[in-house]
Amino acid sequence: MSLSKMIMGQSGNQGTGGGLDVDDVFNTFVADATGSGSLTINNGIDLSGEGGIVWNKSRNGTANHFIFDPDLGSGAYLQPNTNAVLATGANYSFTSTGLTDAYNNYSNNEAVWWTWRKAPKFFDVVTYTGNGVVGREISHNLNSSVGMILVKRTDGAEDWRVLHRNDGSTWKESTSISTDGLTTPSNGRFGDASSFVAPTSTAFTVNTSINSNTDQYVAYLFAHNNNDGEFGPDSDQDIIKCGSYSTNSSAKASINLGFEPQWIIYRPANDTADWKIIDNIRGFMGSTPVSGAYNKAVSANQSFAEYDEDGIHITSTGFEHVSGFANKNIIYMAIRRGPLAAPTDATKVFGIDTLDSTAPGFDSNFVVDMAFERNVSGESDARIASRLTGETALRTNTTGAEIAAASNSWDYMDGWFYDLSSNSSKYSWMWKRAPSYFDVVAYTGTGSARTISHNLGVKPEMIWIKDRSSSNGFDWMVYHSGIGATKFLRLNTTHAETTSNNRWNDTEPAANVFTVGDSNRLNLSGEDYIAYLFATVAGVSKVGSYTGTGSDQNIDCGFSSGARFVLIKCTNTDGTNWMVFDSVRGIVSGSEPHLRLNSTNAESSDDQIDPYSGGFALTGNDNDTNGSSKTYIFYAIA
Repeated sequence: MSLSKMIMGQSGNQGTGGGLDVDDVFNTFVADATGSGSLTINNGIDLSGEGGIVWNKSRNGTANHFIFDPDLGSGAYLQPNTNAVLATGANYSFTSTGLTDAYNNYSNNEAVWWTWRKAPKFFDVVTYTGNGVVGREISHNLNSSVGMILVKRTDGAEDWRVLHRNDGSTWKESTSISTDGLTTPSNGRFGDASSFVAPTSTAFTVNTSINSNTDQYVAYLFAHNNNDGEFGPDSDQDIIKCGSYSTNSSAKASINLGFEPQWIIYRPANDTADWKIIDNIRGFMGSTPVSGAYNKAVSANQSFAEYDEDGIHITSTGFEHVSGFANKNIIYMAIRRGPLAAPTDATKVFGIDTLDSTAPGFDSNFVVDMAFERNVSGESDARIASRLTGETALRTNTTGAEIAAASNSWDYMDGWFYDLSSNSSKYSWMWKRAPSYFDVVAYTGTGSARTISHNLGVKPEMIWIKDRSSSNGFDWMVYHSGIGATKFLRLNTTHAETTSNNRWNDTEPAANVFTVGDSNRLNLSGEDYIAYLFATVAGVSKVGSYTGTGSDQNIDCGFSSGARFVLIKCTNTDGTNWMVFDSVRGIVSGSEPHLRLNSTNAESSDDQIDPYSGGFALTGNDNDTNGSSKTYIFYAIA
């Protein structure tokens, strides 16, 4: 890991839930300690102006969890894995873009910070002084259904009290954040003299056990959006859900949240177990066909270090419970992955870098979700990897299955890690997932034609799919809008387009799904697949096609300062390559280097494209890029 130097999120509409992005109100941040001074946790969230909390845990050492809450006092913190009284003295400070933290900047510490900003329909903090009244109502500002409440007496060493909506009709409560099972609420804590009282959108009810006269309390309230969220560009999207599900005798269950989560806390309600926390920055797998790729978890009720676990897998619409706790009722809270708005600046979602000798190795100014890398100066595979698949890699020039890549690491805020002892001629091209621009989907084949959900939000114009788990030698399959859904290309070969009805089932992709047929290359029963989806965003990216002229021509992508990355493939002629050009290695008036995604050959140079402010210019009549009357597809990034 490395200390982030960049703002991860962009500030949105402040003060109300409407129009806020996920990245405005929630963030996972990881960093290594420097050993002196303060760490700057620059996550783009206005904590000093809007208020909230930061939950911190050391990842590599035995240490308590901390909830930083300066509204409880200067340097105030609570420890959710203990019953300890409120303490002060933690050296941290909330800012308009996150926080600074000297408290956790001790030698060799690796840590995670989860930030929760106050916002209607997401999160609220309430402090109150007990008055001994049975059935007292405490007002809050969620203005939505309550999903979970954590209550702690701050001036005494009493256990945390937990209330969870479970299925919304039968709530669950616990006397502490511990391994103890949860029970059906009685009149002991969240209720009046005779019965439990469910929270409303404006208040929750407490009995004397968490309302003792003159005692001091804090309550952390987490919302539950149920098609009533007010987030995103149109103020109509859900970003937080609290619920429950039941596993079968094989410990399997499928949970549809309506969105892809980035953070989950879960545990069985009817068993003794830890409260496990997983997130997509430290590691949250789409599936694990390669041994050694696991989720990274910490237990909210334990002080021990981060550990590997493989209980649930992320999907584009929720998650799958895959192991552990057969025939159990599991409760959870899940936060949606952001951002919710299309990018406006290509440099925030795409980058190119050469390998250097300091972590992370390949640097960017954003959290990287997918990257491919290769040695440009010698024979080398072009390796592609993603956050969803963890410490693994595929090769775009082969039909091989996914391979283990232990040196890959994604838990950085500003790049991704690669073996620092590797050849310095290695380059990486890096993408961040964002609506309308780029998405990644992991799925398992069924053997029958079907639709696969995605989160691009617009029709994908190009899709790359590879079987990850098979050693059958299956090609990469490519859909492109320039050839349509009745044909396909192979990313790893020089073949021209091929007509087939069992690849895409002759069905064009849509804004929320793409279709695969019964081809083993895309949908063999039980096989694990990864799909990369690309689309056009005005001024940021362009997916298109053109006809070669054999002479100079400009390809207008709607850019203002030219293309930084260009991928070209001839579609109607065998023997033509997947050509890659970029501005870091050089797009110039004259010879420039190019690579071939389908080949292990080192880069070579000639004059095939030139700079053009609106996109890129084609020169000459090479069959790979501009043969007369030949048809081409392309993908360009500004």
